[in-house]
Amino acid sequence: MGAWPPPCILPDPRGRMGETLEGRYANYFELGFTVHEFLLDFGQFDEDSESAIRHTRIITNPTSAKVFLKMLAEVVAEYEAKVGPIRGAER
Repeated sequence: MGAWPPPCILPDPRGRMGETLEGRYANYFELGFTVHEFLLDFGQFDEDSESAIRHTRIITNPTSAKVFLKMLAEVVAEYEAKVGPIRGAER
C-alpha cells in the first residue's frame, strides 16, 4: 500500500497573467441551461438554517460544459483509484 495520505494533485493557483486565483468552498450546486449556454451555480449549504447561499455562477457554452464534464469524471476516477470510493454522493 502507498503512503497515506496520498499526494495531492492541485492545479497551479496562478493564472496566466500571474494573478492569484480565489478559492471558494462549495457544497451546494444548481445547474441550468439555455439553448446557447450552461449555468453552473456554486454555494454553501448551512445545515442549521437548512438554506443555501450561492456565491459563484459560471456561464459557459455547451462544448466547454462537455469538456468540463469529461475532466471532472476523469479526476473523480483518479481520486477513487488512489483514495477509495466516494461514499454518500447520492443526489
